[in-house]
Amino acid sequence: VKDKHIYISRNRTLLLYADLLRRLGDSKEGLNYKFQALDLAESKLLARDIAYVYQDIGLYYHLWVKDYENAIKYYKDAINIFETDLILKKEYLYLITLDGIASSYWFLDQADLGYPYSKKAADISLKRLYGQIDVRQLLSTNEELNKTRERIKTHIDNIYRISFSEEISQEKRSFLIEESIYYGQLLPQLKTAQALSYLQPNNEIQ
Repeated sequence: VKDKHIYISRNRTLLLYADLLRRLGDSKEGLNYKFQALDLAESKLLARDIAYVYQDIGLYYHLWVKDYENAIKYYKDAINIFETDLILKKEYLYLITLDGIASSYWFLDQADLGYPYSKKAADISLKRLYGQIDVRQLLSTNEELNKTRERIKTHIDNIYRISFSEEISQEKRSFLIEESIYYGQLLPQLKTAQALSYLQPNNEIQ
């Protein structure tokens, strides 16, 4: 157990040092340290820790290197680990990783490939709001509402981009339009709920 904690600390130090190098202008060397962290995780740590590093590398490629293909690759490596374990699928990092894949496909102008990920992210966010997730795993009410609205908007944007493609059938286009209406109707409800969540603490203070 002691060795495990040492390896976890070493792993996180490598990831943080990589980010420091990136801030100092050396993104390439920073990436080398990310891969050192990955090697350590794969040889010494548990699945959750490995998924964390894959997600971190995907995020690095996504935000700082702007290499969306590699971002997707490492995000998906993380997803593959999360989806092998029902407990890991409840990790909030799983949801964030879905967001990252959907966003990366958007920047590659491949909304059709991002669609299943943005949909899954939106649906999981809604389940969190509907009380289907352990309350101990939730963010604040306002944060959950805000993130859910953002994910639904992202998914609707994907739907619109796909719908305007000349390559899809009229049947598929009609299905997508109906889906966009369903998700679109949720946005005003979430906005109202968010406004009420702001009022509640103020009322309690009074």
